[in-house]
Amino acid sequence: MGLKSASGGVQYLTIQGGKIARRVQEPTERSKERVIESSGKHIHEELYDTLEGTMTGISTRDGNYGKELLITVNDGEQSFQLQLKLSSSPASSFLRALPNLDKSKPFLIIPKMEMKGDIRRTTIVLSQDNKGVKWAFTKDAPGDLPPMKKIKVKGKDVWDDSEQLEYFEKLIAETDIKLKATGTLAIGAEVEGEDYEDAPF
Repeated sequence: MGLKSASGGVQYLTIQGGKIARRVQEPTERSKERVIESSGKHIHEELYDTLEGTMTGISTRDGNYGKELLITVNDGEQSFQLQLKLSSSPASSFLRALPNLDKSKPFLIIPKMEMKGDIRRTTIVLSQDNKGVKWAFTKDAPGDLPPMKKIKVKGKDVWDDSEQLEYFEKLIAETDIKLKATGTLAIGAEVEGEDYEDAPF
């Protein structure tokens, strides 16, 4: 089921369990209870399969869990802001498709969750005009996107995506400048106490 408009101002969203999640203050017919691992706090969320609208803004900010990607879309009635950890699979998959997205048209944001062994991985698929939006940067054709680098931290090999994130931040800033010619970015408050479900890659 796709996310529909609700009364009020900007609706702030995250991704949980491969779904788009909107936190609500009180339980509703479609909400589910979840415990935030970092704090033990019980919250209620409505879960949706898709988010549809036209992009009106995209930016980053420093959050409690590192830098965040903020994607603002409007469905013709109100605005929604999807908040993702910048160094994450959902954000990376969104940004890899971003250059091929027609920013003047509505599109669908579709989270997908898969298991690779014991690892849970969530990505985002973009759809526009009933077609999937292809990645502009792929493993076989990365273009000018810098590769991740394997480095040692405390004797262990880890993947460093610092250069990729710098590249993506430039892409985000350039895209937002163009969007501001036709729309206004909604700057919202961080979703309190949010814990992100995905490792960076």
